[in-house]
Order: sequence, then structure tokens, then C-alpha cells
Amino acid sequence: MENSILIFKDLSKRKTNERLVFSKDQREKLLANLSKESKLYHKKFGHGKMIKIENDLIYIDFNGEEKLFSYPQVFVEGFISILD
Repeated sequence: MENSILIFKDLSKRKTNERLVFSKDQREKLLANLSKESKLYHKKFGHGKMIKIENDLIYIDFNGEEKLFSYPQVFVEGFISILD
């Protein structure tokens, strides 16, 4: 499991043993779709631009306010989508 990240499908409805394995290949495909300044949309914070991904965290600028989220979970759980 060294090359995988465990994430929950839907945190509000999950059972303790219900987990989705996000492989290194799947993670790399998502990363390939992202670049610095990628336009993103967050359900609560609205439109933003990616600053960087570092140590399993994605840094996003929302109109001058920097926020960080767990990467890639924030995409898989549907909180953020890629606009470009």
C-alpha cells in the first residue's frame, strides 16, 4: 500500500470499512490535468487558482486568500473541480 492513498467515497454515508484505494497512477493522471494557475471551483469558496501541490496538500488562492486541502481527496470527494 506504499504507493496508494486511502480515501473515503462519501464521508457522510461511509461505513467504517468502506474505503476507496486511489492508486499512484490515478493520482498522477489527476496531477497531469493540473498546472500552476489552473482554474478551480470549490463548493463553498467559489472560484480559485492553484498555487502548488506539496506534501499531499494542494494550495489554492481564492481572491487573495490562500487555503490548503488534502490532495487528491478534495477532488475525489467532489469538493473541488477543475475548470480548465
